[in-house]
Amino acid sequence: MKPVAIGCRVIIELDVVEEKTAGGIIITSQRKESDEITCTLGTVDQVGEFAFWNKYDCKEGWPTPWYIVGDRVLIPEHVGRFWKDEETGKTYRIMNWDDVISKVS
Repeated sequence: MKPVAIGCRVIIELDVVEEKTAGGIIITSQRKESDEITCTLGTVDQVGEFAFWNKYDCKEGWPTPWYIVGDRVLIPEHVGRFWKDEETGKTYRIMNWDDVISKVS
């Protein structure tokens, strides 16, 4: 089961958290889960139909989105709803479109 972005929400697939540090230390499952929740980098998976629309900014029509599906983005640590797909093991953050901080090259 996978969530669907509706309204002004976006779904960000979070980066995978490594199970070992660069020095070879194994990370506990509790620490790994904590790192997944606070992950700040991800890839845009879905964009809701009303994202980027603001009645105060759009007097001339629909605005141009500044990120699209597939873009890598930087997001705040504790914004949105964390969701983990048990079937695939992927983790997602469901959040408002304007909570994304920036695109990442």
